[in-house]
Amino acid sequence: MSAHTGPAHIGTGTTGKEYSGPSRRQAAEVPRPDEESVALNPVFARPGETTELPRFRLPRQESLPETAYQIVHDEAMLDGNARLNLATFVGTWMDDDANRLYLEAADKNMIDKDEYPRTAEIETRCARMLADLWHAPDPQRCPGTSTIGSSEACMLAGLALKRRWTHARRAAGRSADRPNLVMSSAVQVCWEKFCNYWDVEMRQVPVSADHKVLDGHRLDEYVDDHTIGVVAIMGVTYTGMYEPVAEISAALDAIQESTGLDVRIHVDGASGAMIAPLPPAGSGVGLPGGPGGVDQHLRPQVRAGLPGPGMGGLARQPVPAR
Repeated sequence: MSAHTGPAHIGTGTTGKEYSGPSRRQAAEVPRPDEESVALNPVFARPGETTELPRFRLPRQESLPETAYQIVHDEAMLDGNARLNLATFVGTWMDDDANRLYLEAADKNMIDKDEYPRTAEIETRCARMLADLWHAPDPQRCPGTSTIGSSEACMLAGLALKRRWTHARRAAGRSADRPNLVMSSAVQVCWEKFCNYWDVEMRQVPVSADHKVLDGHRLDEYVDDHTIGVVAIMGVTYTGMYEPVAEISAALDAIQESTGLDVRIHVDGASGAMIAPLPPAGSGVGLPGGPGGVDQHLRPQVRAGLPGPGMGGLARQPVPAR
């Protein structure tokens, strides 16, 4: 591994004195050959610096910034090419202006709204833009928040479903144990993580050649009074297909009519968050409540995944009875 791409030279420390070679103390602190370490190519190592650094603990001696950078840079070169990551929820290109904004915001702690009020205001405006795009009844009052990534957004969305269900059960004097969440077997792994982290039973409806996505078929076999919600995905990870929210909603309406169960739908924006609301009614996208409409029983989570990595969650205002 190259620690410096230019010609080797004599390094200087904080005292300004030239190093002619490692001291006895430095030489004694070089990791033993049997320890896991990062070996530096001695052709490019600067005189006065060790040629091995420990992998899993801080070295006792400092390194020059250029050396530390080069070690991490060369290690990261072994990653895949982000431009070739064609996952359904990932953007593969971002223009220079967007990259500049990312770098300019890198030192801001976005959760500290008091210290960074203008950034917080921009975040609020973005949430309202997404609420308007999804035809929320009152976009100016629709709460939302940015997240580190789409997995975090799914965690918040799942917790909202669980909390709403728990409150309703306790208000009715009923047990709030053994919650479950219904989804297709083709969901992204973040939903499996949610169920694992928050003690929710994951009920997966199998996909098949006849039912390639969750479309309401046999949904009554998976939904019961412990179901906190049903997840519909706008861009299934494996195929990119949109799950027909209108058909899922119709199936849940039939279940409610026959059993009285009021089960809400969470629309996972995935790759379709910025696209699904746009087509007109009757286009087959399958959003109930009009062109791109958000019906009162939907709780959409919008992944603003373009440009750059997936980010963002959009919650609904308090949802009235269906």
